[in-house]
Amino acid sequence: MPLCDECEPLDQARCAGQQGLCSATPEGFHFQRLPGVPPDLSPRQHYDEARQRGHFAHPVDYRSLTTYQFSYSVDVSRDFNGVGLLYFSTFFSIVDKTVSAVWEDLGRSYQEYFDRRVTAERVLFLGNADAGALLSLNATLRARPDQSGPEHLDIQVVERATGRLLAIADVLIDD
Repeated sequence: MPLCDECEPLDQARCAGQQGLCSATPEGFHFQRLPGVPPDLSPRQHYDEARQRGHFAHPVDYRSLTTYQFSYSVDVSRDFNGVGLLYFSTFFSIVDKTVSAVWEDLGRSYQEYFDRRVTAERVLFLGNADAGALLSLNATLRARPDQSGPEHLDIQVVERATGRLLAIADVLIDD
């Protein structure tokens, strides 16, 4: 794991954990001269808005139906890659675990879970977690008042000890 600029090579304890990560930009690389992405092609505005709101935008006629909270303990033997970062796919696995827990809480069967149709899924990664960290998976189920159309499941992955928001997800589920 790279050290931050402020640490001496032997002072790794100061940079221990996911909070001490530094930029992976190669020394001497200057990105300022590269052209920017045109605003209409950049996801940055949507992601910045999602970060500020705590969820992605949905159609205005969708209302919050129910909120849920589940726990997830980060497993060092299953969730991490060789350099000590959560696998990219782990975030999707955590989102799927949250969806299945909501499904169960709603009294829906495993077969209904398998038969569901996920028509869109967005995940915004904001941070990483240390091995053994306890995460809070906060989910909000949203639907139209008449229950027509797909359901939106907004998920926030939060590190319990610090309250740090690690990821935001939106899953669009159609029957």
